[in-house]
Amino acid sequence: NRMYFDSDRWQSKTLSAYIYNNTSYDIASTIHCDVFATPPDNISFNVNIFTVLQQFLYLVRPSWYVGGQIFYVDQRFKAINLAGEIFLRENGISDSQRGGYGINIAYDTRTKNEKLYGMNSTWIDITLNHFPTFLGADREYYNAMINARKYIPGFKASDVMAMQLYLQFSSKYTPDGALAALGARNILRGFPIGLHKARHMGALQGEYRYRFGATNWRATLFGGAAILGGGSYGNGSGKNRDEHNGEYYSGGFGVHYILNRRNNLDYRLNVAYSSDEEVSVYAGINQAF
Repeated sequence: NRMYFDSDRWQSKTLSAYIYNNTSYDIASTIHCDVFATPPDNISFNVNIFTVLQQFLYLVRPSWYVGGQIFYVDQRFKAINLAGEIFLRENGISDSQRGGYGINIAYDTRTKNEKLYGMNSTWIDITLNHFPTFLGADREYYNAMINARKYIPGFKASDVMAMQLYLQFSSKYTPDGALAALGARNILRGFPIGLHKARHMGALQGEYRYRFGATNWRATLFGGAAILGGGSYGNGSGKNRDEHNGEYYSGGFGVHYILNRRNNLDYRLNVAYSSDEEVSVYAGINQAF
């Protein structure tokens, strides 16, 4: 829920969500164990996540907002097969319940008609979060994120070139469920969410959105690159995600249908190809970023 008060001077964002994710990776090489007579076909486990968040922002000068947020996350993992059990244990992935709070700085030049579809505007979010032990974290940790998006007109007035820069930095004891992850938040479509993670990530992606005349159809081309670093704290006995440090790339195309012209609300079908040589298909409402 988003609410705006006093001529948009105050902004409120309220989120409550339950997510169930059944995960299967067809990558046996991520298992470092000799207990199998033959390599496993897949790594299977599921994730149950419950989260709540409340954020308030206050307009301090034109387009600039300052505020804060409080949140709670309950994350639980369950192995479906032996390979999944070993994968979770080796990477230090375990259940966690944690709360936190943070400060937010935002720069937003979008008009009301651009809240779902930026056309000629800039939107930057800067967040610093603290997860203390008295709110559930096993070890105190911090993270900082910069999420910057720029929208400029394309070759035609109805076209848009969208660009995004995403940076995340996390302290030493960040649990696996809070690491920067490729694929999450649509940061590089083409990668399974949670397969490649690390404490630090820098990503840059762009997408050209072409509209076919006055119809409700759009076509898109997108591509991006990311770098992961810092590994992870892992299970505390030396095993972590250092092997995920490195560079990643992906790109693809999409077809969009405009469901609501007034707000430029799209239904999209995207196909992405990654540097892992995998093809992924995405279907969803609204833009990737």
